[in-house]
Amino acid sequence: MALWRDFNRTVGTGIVRPGLFSMLVLIDENPGIAQIEIAVQLAIDKATIVGLIRLLQKQGWIERRRSRADRRRQDLYLTTQGRHELATLRREMLEHEARFTNLFSRQELMQFFDFLRRIQI
Repeated sequence: MALWRDFNRTVGTGIVRPGLFSMLVLIDENPGIAQIEIAVQLAIDKATIVGLIRLLQKQGWIERRRSRADRRRQDLYLTTQGRHELATLRREMLEHEARFTNLFSRQELMQFFDFLRRIQI
């Protein structure tokens, strides 16, 4: 809960949550990705992903373009504003993570990450 509260206080403009941050990173790393591919990668249902995409469009951070390969598909791209916002978010995310990782030794972090890997589903 402490991580979540700190994230909400320090990363983004108040609307950015880890899922939105992950979406922006996926779109940045995969220009032209389809919304269904994002839904699969992030394990988010189709209805939810549509709402998140609309929110990001409303912010001016992403744009949809009709696919040249499949006219039924909408490809997603970061806008110039979206790339700028993501750069800021990445910097804030690194600062957020450092506040917590700096509390532990390298050995403790390795053990902690091992524990987390064990509980992944």
